[in-house]
Amino acid sequence: MPPVPNCVVLDNGGGLLKIGLAGNEDPFMIAPNCIARGKGKDKRRLVADQLNLAKETSGLQYMRPFDRGMLNDLDVEKEIWDRVLGKQGLNVDIAESSLLVTLPPFLPEALESSFQQMIFEEYGFQSLCCALAASLSIFDRKYRQLDGVLNRPPGCLVVDAGFSFTHVVPVWDNIPMNYAIKRLNVGGKLLTNYMKELISYSRYGFDMMEETFVVNEIKEKLCCCSTDLAADLETCRPTVNPLRRDYVLPDFRNDYQGYVKEVNSSDPSAVSAPLVGKAPGRSMEEQVLILSNERISVPEVLFHPSDIGLDQAGVAELIVQSIAAIPADLRPIFAENISLIGGSTMFPNFKTRLEQELRPLLPVDWEVKIHQTDRPMLSAWRGGSEVAASQDYPQYCVTKAEYEEYGHAICRARFRL
Repeated sequence: MPPVPNCVVLDNGGGLLKIGLAGNEDPFMIAPNCIARGKGKDKRRLVADQLNLAKETSGLQYMRPFDRGMLNDLDVEKEIWDRVLGKQGLNVDIAESSLLVTLPPFLPEALESSFQQMIFEEYGFQSLCCALAASLSIFDRKYRQLDGVLNRPPGCLVVDAGFSFTHVVPVWDNIPMNYAIKRLNVGGKLLTNYMKELISYSRYGFDMMEETFVVNEIKEKLCCCSTDLAADLETCRPTVNPLRRDYVLPDFRNDYQGYVKEVNSSDPSAVSAPLVGKAPGRSMEEQVLILSNERISVPEVLFHPSDIGLDQAGVAELIVQSIAAIPADLRPIFAENISLIGGSTMFPNFKTRLEQELRPLLPVDWEVKIHQTDRPMLSAWRGGSEVAASQDYPQYCVTKAEYEEYGHAICRARFRL
């Protein structure tokens, strides 16, 4: 198959999509993979990157193509793609371009077939390659430049903590070992919803159940993983609380962006500050949300899902289960080459906490090494950009002519990443 002149790389995540052309170091656009609309008299309809530019984000309702990690609303997805691929976005000649796109593990064949039909019959791409985000991430140049990572590691265990799920994917010689992939039904969406409940049903009286966008920002700015949960929870009891942070909520009249308010946590008088008070230098009153143990309780669900009633193993136990499903001779190789990708791995101390939980669960003579790039959320896209720009890329693709002749069957046989 001859090389194609243009290749669009699309990391089609459940929360964010990253799109750009092959060979670039960073994507052209990072946008929410959803459509937002207002309630009642608010008739706004915000598609993808329009949500990034919106000032008023209060009370928006979201339509997402992904539901529980499954791509099952292609009409919504097509409207989003029409924007990011059109004149407002990448603006490429689709008929002369190839598409490298990510798909989640365990996607039912019927959904996968409909997705490929949309790409070839409705968009008309010249060729297509579907791959797992975990498989593409090991091609990320910045990952291979990390200390202790081989140039081409034969085996890598990828922990992909994304929007809908957390997957542990062992990859051997660039090919995922499907029989050893494990899933945890906890992702960024669940953590945001959990934080909405913690805030809304707390003693402060803020109803944040409809403020998904605002609470997600609070989660990303203030949440962190605890390296000693019992000790940190004890520090929340006294008057002087080093974990306390005050977050000023946007009023969507003067402030459209919330921010963390500087508070002297060692000053006992600051703890009794009112929840509503006048902002410095302004006549308007500000609403202050006080967060303490909530900051560590939300990411804790990734390690102990039973805290919210999920009868599943945490991330560390999931890694052990995945390694146990691999042939015995290969297990130590994967233990010393664990890679973290996805937005939910960006919590401060996540890597340290995972190593603390994982080390006692593995044999003492095994070396445990966990690697993470500077921007794990972009690892899959950067790896896909490297793959699509390589000379080997055409062998992973299915052309439009092949699809028209053989249908979905050839896609199942050809796609190995």
